[in-house]
Amino acid sequence: MNKHPSAENTRDAAPVDEPKARKARPKAAKRTCIMVLGMHRSGTSALTRAINLLGAELPKDSIPADSNNANGYWEPTRLTLLNDQMLIEAGSRWDDWRPFDPDSLSASRAEFYKVEIARIIGEEYGDDALIVLKEPRISRFVPLYGAILASMNFQVRYVLTVRNPLSVIASLKKRDGMTAAFGSLLWLRYVLDAERATRGAARAFLSYESLIADWYPSIARIGETLSIGWPRTPAEAKVQIDDFLSAEHQHHLASVERLLADEAIPEWAKDTYLAVRSLEKDAHDQEALARLDQIKAGFDAGTRQFGAACILELNARQAAFTGTVSALENRNAEKDGAINVLADDGASLKAQVEALAQRESAQGQLLVERDKEISRLTAQKKVHKTQSDALARQLIELEREAVLEREALLHLEGRLQKAQRQVVDLEQEREFFLKKQEERISGVAEEYKEREEFLLDEIRKMHRGNSGNFTSLIYSVFSFFKR
Repeated sequence: MNKHPSAENTRDAAPVDEPKARKARPKAAKRTCIMVLGMHRSGTSALTRAINLLGAELPKDSIPADSNNANGYWEPTRLTLLNDQMLIEAGSRWDDWRPFDPDSLSASRAEFYKVEIARIIGEEYGDDALIVLKEPRISRFVPLYGAILASMNFQVRYVLTVRNPLSVIASLKKRDGMTAAFGSLLWLRYVLDAERATRGAARAFLSYESLIADWYPSIARIGETLSIGWPRTPAEAKVQIDDFLSAEHQHHLASVERLLADEAIPEWAKDTYLAVRSLEKDAHDQEALARLDQIKAGFDAGTRQFGAACILELNARQAAFTGTVSALENRNAEKDGAINVLADDGASLKAQVEALAQRESAQGQLLVERDKEISRLTAQKKVHKTQSDALARQLIELEREAVLEREALLHLEGRLQKAQRQVVDLEQEREFFLKKQEERISGVAEEYKEREEFLLDEIRKMHRGNSGNFTSLIYSVFSFFKR
């Protein structure tokens, strides 16, 4: 795990109320838990994933991969937080190379952690028959977890992983800035405690170097040693495990020769590594076991004399460092506040700039539209000018025609006036003629009246005479009309 939470954080991460007692369940069939033990950065994650690919179930909520372990940790997040909380509450921590004493917890708190561990395991794995559990801190309190799992009807099978201390120390230095001396002591604590706590139990040893060099026989040997029937055979899982354990994921490789030649590494660490490698070949190697007993006795005695002073000094320095960090964080918080104000101002200015940019964009669009309209109107103006020129030419032609028509009209008006004068003259002549005719007719009428009266008078004369001479009468009438 990359980051190790503080006491406050881990305390908050786990429930604080005492859990309620559970009802008894009917006795179920035995289940198997493969518990992977070993020091941080020792290949426990790689082994756990390989065992999972063979069919053992992982927890539902695992710590996600990060820059320190791109392939994943495969360990339950909540158990990691709870274990950190328990260590801190007992006056220890994950990087404490002193033995962990569960009795430093009160009876009620110890019971609390037992119930919580059982609850989380139950929630993470459900009713799975074969599970794999890995959390490096458990290496320091194996009996606690062993008893809890047994109470949950699990038969526990242990796989102890070990890795060259030089490789582990190099990884811890890169991740945590840890010195070689401190890293060696921490490596010893995890390896020695896990080995001693699992003696007499069903267990197998596997070095990270063997796992990477040729995992197939190593995994097969673990299955045989622990009497585990893999749901998927190594042959069936070979392609996936090969891909996962590819050589490109190996970092901080170190040989045994380099380890033995490095004077900065304590002899205890060198001998412990060689002894566990021997147990990898023969789990009952008495010479290796005796050597580990000697080392652990000496290491425990040394930690009783010097461990408290070192860890207390480390804690005091860390507290001072934490205080300094806290002060810096407060200053940073103040600066962050100022930065946030500036950021808000910047955001406001940015919003204004964006608004102006939008307005400018809108204005630019309007200018584009205006230019288009100007172009359209210019083109329309040209068309109108062409039409206007044509109309002007037509107007000139019409004006010329109008002048001609006016001239023709004036000519016609002259003719009309002349005709009207002629009409007047003719009308006068007609009236004169008519007057003359009337006068003539009137004269003729009077003449005829006179002649009619003369004739009638002559006729009366004839009647008054003695008939007269008819011929003489006719001659008289004829002569009268002849006049």
